[in-house]
Amino acid sequence: MIIEDRNFKLKSFSQKDINPNYLKWVNNKNLLKYSRNKKKIDYNSALDYLKSHDNKNNLFFKILKKKGNKVIGTFTIYIDKKYKIANLGILIGEQSERGKSFGYKIYKLAINFLFKKKKITKIIIGTRKDNTPMINICKKLKMKFFFEEKKNKKIIQNFYLKNKTSNNSVGIFLGDYGAKNQILAYLNYKKNLSINTIGKYKQSLNKFKKINIINDLKTLIFVSDYLLIGTGNNIFEKKILKYFHEHKVISCSVIDHFSSIKERFEFKKKLYLTNEIWAFDKLIYDRFPKKFDTKKRLKKNYYFNYLKENTLKKNKKYITYFTEPFRKKKGDKYRPDYYSMKYFLENVKKISKFSKYKIQFKLHPKDNKFYIKKILSNEIKKVNASITNKKLEEVISETKYAFGLTTMALVISSKLKIPTYHCKLPNQNIDLIKSYSIRSFYQKSLDIY
Repeated sequence: MIIEDRNFKLKSFSQKDINPNYLKWVNNKNLLKYSRNKKKIDYNSALDYLKSHDNKNNLFFKILKKKGNKVIGTFTIYIDKKYKIANLGILIGEQSERGKSFGYKIYKLAINFLFKKKKITKIIIGTRKDNTPMINICKKLKMKFFFEEKKNKKIIQNFYLKNKTSNNSVGIFLGDYGAKNQILAYLNYKKNLSINTIGKYKQSLNKFKKINIINDLKTLIFVSDYLLIGTGNNIFEKKILKYFHEHKVISCSVIDHFSSIKERFEFKKKLYLTNEIWAFDKLIYDRFPKKFDTKKRLKKNYYFNYLKENTLKKNKKYITYFTEPFRKKKGDKYRPDYYSMKYFLENVKKISKFSKYKIQFKLHPKDNKFYIKKILSNEIKKVNASITNKKLEEVISETKYAFGLTTMALVISSKLKIPTYHCKLPNQNIDLIKSYSIRSFYQKSLDIY
């Protein structure tokens, strides 16, 4: 195989090229001071290295300078055929030809060939952090840093260049229910994205056609153009955030609620922020901590648009209370929301416009049906309330009036023009959603007395 332009030629390396001059290069400690290989190389080990290249996916070239037809170094290309990614490496062996920007020109020659002829989607170059000449080449090629790791006590930085003609790919970690819904709606809108994820999320993403299940985290990072992770209280996603932070992975995170934002990024008392934080609702975006040293973006709310299109049912027969799993404070018998739910059940039917509708509790994905039944059994029986686990769009479509405390479901219901009430009581220390369209049920109930 030959790759060439007017100045250089990359020609397949052969056994006859293992000559004294080549062996001199690969045993020169100064030339190879950034190389991982520190062993002495003789003819046999050089031959074994040559044989490890099959000239299909692993390509090994000698570099010829056309002026004088002189061999000045070697070039390697490792192609991952499945993901159409190529990893490149170079050695300018001739001392007299070093420091002339030949490395940049040869990389550019190879990259153009791989993008145009081999339809490679992404080029990757890994180099030691202290290899300033190589890092400068990467920057000159307009490559982007995306991953750092430690090998043999040395820090390796990885850079990539994307083929402009190929579709973008995103690595997905769904996170908690709210973030998951936002991410799925975002992916549904971005039709041309190729999705990479791990087996844990396969079922949630199985409706998408362009999906790769990659259970090796490093491989997933390498094949993805950016990483998108949902936040919450799950330990698994927090460990991913920690891994991203330690390896300087370029990533974005999704916030689906205004409460406990800092805690979503904390793991074992340390803060692990992503490069960008996304919110799909302005109420959440406005609550981002100002001290966060990261980019904050307000994105279009694709999930709300989806709900708007799929909740047009006219037969709205329910008053729905949307629960959320408040934490019980130390020493308290009940969660803080118990008193709100109890007050709601005891008073809702006393208001004439609510009296003809059925009552249902829509469980938060992390809430417990049996807990709600246990603590409110008498009140639930008196009004014949039901408890449902149906999808949010199904519940919203049959809801005439919406109740709750701080769940984002109340924001959605109010935006969909469903009369919406919070059930905070005067003595409760609960941070409410700042929205004028969400009214106080407590104040409403006072009108009946």
